[in-house]
Amino acid sequence: MSAILMAMLSGASRVDCVLSPTYAPHYDSFARMLESIAQHASDADAVKVFNVVDDEAAVAAFEARHAKWACAAHGKCFATPLTMERLLPAFGSTPAAMDAELARAVREGRFWERKRQHQALKKLYGVRGVRAQCYRVWVLDSESLALRNFSFASIFDDWFAKPAGLRRKSHPAPTRNLFSDSRDALCSKVIARSQNLTAAAVAA
Repeated sequence: MSAILMAMLSGASRVDCVLSPTYAPHYDSFARMLESIAQHASDADAVKVFNVVDDEAAVAAFEARHAKWACAAHGKCFATPLTMERLLPAFGSTPAAMDAELARAVREGRFWERKRQHQALKKLYGVRGVRAQCYRVWVLDSESLALRNFSFASIFDDWFAKPAGLRRKSHPAPTRNLFSDSRDALCSKVIARSQNLTAAAVAA
């Protein structure tokens, strides 16, 4: 699944955020994404970056592989890790309950590819988890890259100024998600624009 989601949240904070779900096979890609943000974003320090993984073991594995992006290496986190093992109980669920429900959904034919289910849930629970900290959030797949200089502020402002005008009816897969300026929002999908997160959709 290749998708970029944007949402305006109800949090009191005016901080814009980037959230990316990832897992072991994509750790190198996520590290490249962080490198590209640090290199090309003129306002990288003004944006909070979050990554969603399964558990603390996954956090440790990523930081061991990419020590440059470990939270301790900066005194503060360039990318703050969130774990599903903490997010799920915060919203009345557990990893075991989630796995049981996903297994039932597969048996009933409601899902067709298991890895996409987990990535979608990481995106949705991640957005719920950061809503008190973020004003607006951009959810990027961990393979995303910035290829030229850009400003997060201008991307967020341009998107929410006219979201419907920046949408494509079809997303040409398998296209790598690239971000650099507002034109890259063409491969995006608005999931909510009200002050409350009222709807969620994942673009295939």
